[in-house]
Amino acid sequence: MRPRASAAAGVMLAGLLAAGCSQGPAGPQRPSVESCAEFGISAIEHRVTVTSRPAACRGLTQAQVNLAVGQALYAMTGNVHGKARRRARARELSPLLGRLVGTVPAQRGPPPVAAPAGAGPPQARHPPALIVAAHGVFAAATILFALLAAIGAR
Repeated sequence: MRPRASAAAGVMLAGLLAAGCSQGPAGPQRPSVESCAEFGISAIEHRVTVTSRPAACRGLTQAQVNLAVGQALYAMTGNVHGKARRRARARELSPLLGRLVGTVPAQRGPPPVAAPAGAGPPQARHPPALIVAAHGVFAAATILFALLAAIGAR
């Protein structure tokens, strides 16, 4: 029985290894706010001061990096009770990620406002009085022409 058990274990081990190795290598992760925040959490946990933008944050806008840093600090102060204590803990941890934070340039103009569905130019929604008058004149002329044609046909 002993050889069968070891043979079965060997077959199972080979199957597990084959299943684990059958997947191709994972490609490089695309930068995202989540991956940048995870990097920040790891840096805080290991007490590492980040001096340059890591690969997890490259390609993100400054606003996205700022958001990720805020999320990392929030996650690492989640177990602190009380607003004042939480802020104090965030102040203690913020130098570790402080060089990632930067100013976000102001927008040049107001953000574009989406028009409501079905909205067209003002003339299409509210025709001017001149167009309404022209339609009225056309309708009256058509009725008059039809009456004259009916009288003349008798």
